[in-house]
Amino acid sequence: MSIYFDHGLDDSYTPKTLSIRAGTYLGDLQEIRHIELNQPRGWHHFALDNETMDVITPSKQLEDNGVSDEAKPITAFVVQLAILTNHLNGKDSHVRGLTFFSPAE
Repeated sequence: MSIYFDHGLDDSYTPKTLSIRAGTYLGDLQEIRHIELNQPRGWHHFALDNETMDVITPSKQLEDNGVSDEAKPITAFVVQLAILTNHLNGKDSHVRGLTFFSPAE
């Protein structure tokens, strides 16, 4: 999962704390990532598998963080991105881009 933020343009509208939850329906969602961001700018990448629990970045750092081609992605019909807090206690949020990647099976 990749999310694009721009703190320089959005200021207090920029998310600070995120929760990514997944499940088969809204009633059984479980948190699979809890993320703290500090003035994010650009694309931020998050592995949604059952093993990797850290924020990751593309290319070489995928291997450095233990993410490999053999990592098993989560199985879910519902993925929820919950914005828990914003920078400067903002009340609304701006997410400028959101992309999901999945295995081709």
